Amino acid sequence: MPVNALLVRWTGGWDEVADETSIGRWGRREATLGLGAEQDLAEVQRVARAQLTTLANPRTEIATEPLPVDEADTPWLAYRVGDYIGAPDWNAGPAAQRVLSMGGSLDADGRLTYSVELKDRIVGDRERIEQTQKKMTNGTLRGASKVATPVAAIGKRNIPPPAPPPEPPVCA
Repeated sequence: MPVNALLVRWTGGWDEVADETSIGRWGRREATLGLGAEQDLAEVQRVARAQLTTLANPRTEIATEPLPVDEADTPWLAYRVGDYIGAPDWNAGPAAQRVLSMGGSLDADGRLTYSVELKDRIVGDRERIEQTQKKMTNGTLRGASKVATPVAAIGKRNIPPPAPPPEPPVCA
C-alpha cells in the first residue's frame, strides 16, 4: 500500500509530513522515518517529502514460470536480463516489464523449468539487513555519514589538554 504520511524523528523531536492530495484519494497510510542527527526542520521536511514521493508508488515483484512455445519465447534465446517483455500487469492487461533475473531447473523427469523475475526485485529480510549494514559501516558507525548520523548527535566530553611537562632547570 502507498504511504502518504510520515512521522519523522529528528534532533529537534518529531514532525509530521503528509501528502494531503493522496490522503483524500487513498485514505491515510502512515509510516515512521528516522533522520538521525538532522539539524534543520526545513531539511527534515524536504527529505521526508522526497521519501513520500518514493513511497507513493509501492514496489511490486512478479515471479513467473514461462512456458515457451518455441524459440521465440524461450529465455536466453528470445530475451535476456535487462530486456523488456510483455507480461500481465496488476491492472489486468499486458505491459512491458523489465527482466531482472532468470533461472532454470531440471526436474527428475528431465523437464526444464524456467523462472523469470520481472519489475522491481523485493529484497528479503536478510539481504536488506546486509545492505543496510554495508551502507552504515563507513557512515554512521564511524560518525562520518551526512544523512544517517545518530552517533554524531551524541555530545562529546570536553576534556582539557594535559598540562605541559615542567621545563628542565637551566644550568649556568
